[in-house]
Amino acid sequence: MGRKLLPKSALDAVKRSPRLYAGARALRFKLGRFVPPRQFDGIPGRIHFNDLGLPDDSPPSLELYRSGAELVVDHIEQSLAPARQRLTDIDAWLDFGCGYGRVVRALATRVEPQRIWAADVNREAVEFCAREFGVHPIVSTPDVATLTLPSVDYIYAISVLTHLPPERGRELLRVFAEALRPGGYLLFTTHGRWALDRPEWYAAAYAQMQRRLREEVDRDGVAYIPYHHYGTQDYGMTWHSSSRVAELVGSLRRPLLEQVLFAEDGLGESTGHQDVHVYRRSPES
Repeated sequence: MGRKLLPKSALDAVKRSPRLYAGARALRFKLGRFVPPRQFDGIPGRIHFNDLGLPDDSPPSLELYRSGAELVVDHIEQSLAPARQRLTDIDAWLDFGCGYGRVVRALATRVEPQRIWAADVNREAVEFCAREFGVHPIVSTPDVATLTLPSVDYIYAISVLTHLPPERGRELLRVFAEALRPGGYLLFTTHGRWALDRPEWYAAAYAQMQRRLREEVDRDGVAYIPYHHYGTQDYGMTWHSSSRVAELVGSLRRPLLEQVLFAEDGLGESTGHQDVHVYRRSPES
């Protein structure tokens, strides 16, 4: 059974109406609850039908799904290497924005699942991760100010700040920093120069906004455009300069975070369309 319910042209047409898109999305996810998860060769654990990280079940899409998760784990291992640490040396992990477990499934093959917490605003996704991979579930909230996270040694947030308004992104970084134990690590991704040079890769409409986006990033270090089809100002596309990210983390002051890895264009499909940032909390802070 294929996974793609609408061709891209039809989906783009639906997105022109926020109300129609919301209804179609809700129906798609409701129907997806009745489709049994499927197992695919080379991918640990079953994949939920509502996992939008896998647009279809063609071999190229499955390989990108698998390799994208492995690349996150590779960056995690690289960040641990300077301190001569390994994945198994980390006592408590948090996958924030876990979705239906694209990365969790790869990590859980290398460390005990009981060490991993998986958080997302999507309750169904979190509950699936808990059942399928044996991790601890956390149903998150869009209200960052009320967000409470467990104390952990490593947090990774893939494609989270890439979609939040700048102030919410900054506040989330603060929450992450406070959840880290001394000596703990924070990995997150942003849309950087690659994404700014190729805005049409995400949607044709962004190509017409490229000059504006460049000007905002040059001036403010960040640019944000809400998704029209979501009908809200709280979710969209965000671009950051690497220097602005460093300023944001530096402005947190306490606890003190030091950058241990930066991989420009280091993550995302076969294109490397997101920058990877890893910071470590000072053991003394």
